[in-house]
Amino acid sequence: VAENGPFENFLSSAALASCVDLFKEEDPTFASWCLRVSKEDFEFGELGYKNGIYTKRWGPNIDSVVCGHGIVAACELYKVTKDEGYLDVAKEYANIVMKCQQVTYPDWDKPIRGFFYEDVKHKFMLSYEHRGHEQSPIQGICDLYELLKDREEEGNLVKKLLKSIKLFKEFIVSTMYS
Repeated sequence: VAENGPFENFLSSAALASCVDLFKEEDPTFASWCLRVSKEDFEFGELGYKNGIYTKRWGPNIDSVVCGHGIVAACELYKVTKDEGYLDVAKEYANIVMKCQQVTYPDWDKPIRGFFYEDVKHKFMLSYEHRGHEQSPIQGICDLYELLKDREEEGNLVKKLLKSIKLFKEFIVSTMYS
C-alpha cells in the first residue's frame, strides 16, 4: 500500500533528480517529468516532516534518517536547478543530523563516538535489524560537504560537516575489529 511519508518522498525526490541529467539528451520529456516530480516529492517531504506526518507501516519519523535523506534530495535538486533554496534546506537538515551524532566519548566500558542517534535527544542509537537506512545521515552530510567545501562564505558549516564526517570515520574504524 502506497503511503505519503517524508522519508519516502525524499527517497523518490533524490532518485528522480539524479535522473534529470542522465536523460536530458536521450529523452528530454522524461527528464523534464523527473525534475517536476522530484520537486513535488521534495515539497511533500518537507511539508510532511514539518507537520509530523509519517507512514503507518514504518511509524514515527526518525529525524537523523529523514533529515539525512532530505539533505541528499536537496543536494540532488540543487545540482540540476542551481536553486540556492535547496541548499538552505539542506543546511537546516544538516544541523539537525549533526545534533543527532554522538560527538563526545560516553561513560561506557568501551567508549565510542561518531555514531548517530535517531533524534537530537539521543534516546535510541540509529540501527536497523532488517531494512537499513543507517547511511542516510552520513550520506547527506557528505553530499552537502561536497557542494559547499569550496565556498569560503560557508567556512564554519564546512568545518562542522568535515568534523561530522571524521567522527563517523572514527566510529567505523573503532568498531571494525571489536
